[in-house]
Amino acid sequence: MFNLQYDVVEYSKLKKLNPDESFFTIISYLEIEKRGKRLTEQRYKGEIELKEYTMIGCVGGEDWQWEALQAIIQRR
Repeated sequence: MFNLQYDVVEYSKLKKLNPDESFFTIISYLEIEKRGKRLTEQRYKGEIELKEYTMIGCVGGEDWQWEALQAIIQRR
């Protein structure tokens, strides 16, 4: 569930831009964004190979989440 390590300000901004989206959907988006940043950092530090980075980056949430997450990205 919600963890204090998430940026509350970022959550608030996204909620204002996406008032109809659920708490869970916005948190899922923030988790995916955070994971993407972490994978990118690992890739540039040479901690993971390009093939592994690509495969890990493709693994995401359930299909029903993607439509809502795409809407958040577009409003951002």
